[in-house]
Amino acid sequence: MRTLVVSSESLREAGSGLTILDLPEQERVVPGIPGRESGRRALAALEAACIWIKQRGTKALVTMPLSKHHVSLSHPAFRGHTDYLADEFSSKVIMLMHGKALSVIPLTVHVPLSHVPAELHARMNDADLIRILKILHGWKEYSGTRWALCGLNPHAGENGLLGREEIDFMNIIADRWKAEGLPIEGPLPADGIFQEYHHGRYRLVLSAYHDQGLAPFKALEGRAGVNCTIGLPFVRTSPDHGTAFEIAGKGVADSASFAAAFELAQASEPLWI
Repeated sequence: MRTLVVSSESLREAGSGLTILDLPEQERVVPGIPGRESGRRALAALEAACIWIKQRGTKALVTMPLSKHHVSLSHPAFRGHTDYLADEFSSKVIMLMHGKALSVIPLTVHVPLSHVPAELHARMNDADLIRILKILHGWKEYSGTRWALCGLNPHAGENGLLGREEIDFMNIIADRWKAEGLPIEGPLPADGIFQEYHHGRYRLVLSAYHDQGLAPFKALEGRAGVNCTIGLPFVRTSPDHGTAFEIAGKGVADSASFAAAFELAQASEPLWI
């Protein structure tokens, strides 16, 4: 079992009850110039947070963007916060992009497009996914709202003309979800679903793959968007933007998404799966 050794020298009080834990440096890191060492230290901070939680407990964890590429230079298996935390806490999780008017759940996340059909089939059949969606449906934010499922193919396959995944499994599983009481509509053409944003038709959209859902979410929700990991024994949130190394130290960064992530973490209750 890993243990986080905390010395009095590594802890600093920052006011308002905030404690800062300084991690040891191996090499100097220059802000805005990422490399192997910056990736190693980003993962070290995440690992320290996980050990701290296991030793002391917490209500919420707010993470900041990191470069998966630079972390992978020293840890090739790393695929991102969501997968790492799921493994660390032996949890079945989903990624929820939470916005003020629209939220998105990508049913497949960090996989190549060529792997999406098989991954989507397995994911939609996963009983843990249905259980998490039912818990999410109990949140006052999502209870009594309408949800949409994006088709995988253009025009949701056009009755098999543009792809058969909707016919072969998506319609069948979506009907099963509806029978379980989930307010799902679809699978529907993705472009039409997001066009309904301005009419407030759907509160939650389940996208077939990562960019199908996250690209329009970030364009529509902008700075209000928060990345949440649902299914951990604590709330985990993060800003929905990337690292933005190119503006490091220039004094032009916008903290609005971080503030939204922090506020949501304070307000939310853990979802125990």
